Amino acid sequence: MATMGTSNSAAVLARLTHLVIDSDGHMIEVEPGFLDTLTHVGGRTMLEHFRSEERHTRSWGKLSR
Repeated sequence: MATMGTSNSAAVLARLTHLVIDSDGHMIEVEPGFLDTLTHVGGRTMLEHFRSEERHTRSWGKLSR
């Protein structure tokens, strides 16, 4: 419970013992590292699929298979 003058989110944040990174809407900042990790974990083919036009159709089609 937040004390007077403290927002609920500030109260939650104060109880956390780990780092919180806000990345929604900020992918440009983490994209290079994400793409490196995607390539490492999923391989070059997955990177190519991620960068493909199909990804931008909002229907990942065979990417999700």
